[in-house]
Amino acid sequence: MPDDTVARREIVSHPGGAAICAVDDEGYVYTVVQYRIATSGELIEIPAGKVEKGEDPKECAKRELAEETGLIAKEVRHIVSFYATPGYCTEMLHIYLATGLEEGNLNRDEGEFLHVRKYKIDELMRMIQNGEITDGKTIIAAMWAKMNWR
Repeated sequence: MPDDTVARREIVSHPGGAAICAVDDEGYVYTVVQYRIATSGELIEIPAGKVEKGEDPKECAKRELAEETGLIAKEVRHIVSFYATPGYCTEMLHIYLATGLEEGNLNRDEGEFLHVRKYKIDELMRMIQNGEITDGKTIIAAMWAKMNWR
């Protein structure tokens, strides 16, 4: 600790994650509705996944976009990186913006049950205010898009 005392804590070591806020030319943001065991229900989220050992987070974000939505982005740029739950976990989450979207092929991971949905940015903001979207990375991405998109 900063004062030289010793504290015992349980810490989850995590390689990090990457998420991607895909916005099409009409201003729709692509999300996935996905069942999450930890919440015992479905969440509306931007595509995301775990960064594999040695993988660039940007490449992870692009991979997750293609796997979960079937979309390929011509342009991908970094928005923000942050600690997801710094009280007990080392996970650094990197969020990217994807534009210039094209259709590709779906290649979902085994056991992934999700549905692609797209929403206008203002609709995402309403859903956040109404408690329909409760995922932190998606809230951050939607707020960034609201402040910065066109």
